Amino acid sequence: MKNITLLIASLLILVVCASCGGGGGSPGADPQPAPSVNSGPTSKSYLLSLQGSVESGQATGLQFEVTLPAGVELALDSQDQTVLPASLALSASAASGALMQGRVASGVLTVALVSVSGLAKGPFASISATIPAGASAPSASAFRVANLQAIDSNGNPLSGVSVAVVDPP
Repeated sequence: MKNITLLIASLLILVVCASCGGGGGSPGADPQPAPSVNSGPTSKSYLLSLQGSVESGQATGLQFEVTLPAGVELALDSQDQTVLPASLALSASAASGALMQGRVASGVLTVALVSVSGLAKGPFASISATIPAGASAPSASAFRVANLQAIDSNGNPLSGVSVAVVDPP
């Protein structure tokens, strides 16, 4: 519970700091799918999807780790290694007012997400990864999700919940 409280406080601080920024980019724009082998760096999108026996709106907090396949890179803040919105963004289907942050260390993306109104089953965020020149874009099954912690609106742990990395439709 202490970790979740710290996580929520950290996300709120992040939102306040981020709101002072300058913007740019086009929200909601997903990069086009990458060819299987490319001649220059390109990007490929994947979706994070809430699955399992959880009811819609029941999960209000998630924390989990995604092991990135070799060669997959995400756009990071050079000072603190947080993932930039160009590489990790809430999808349009995510609950209004949800907050999410990601950080990469040693090839593992740690994601924290809170939502007052709860999350629906299905895709809630996108990962836009950079694939180096000459490399094949890995399939979604090459990503590994581990150490999932899910809570309800009272901070109680939820069981039967999973997060998967899936290819966009």
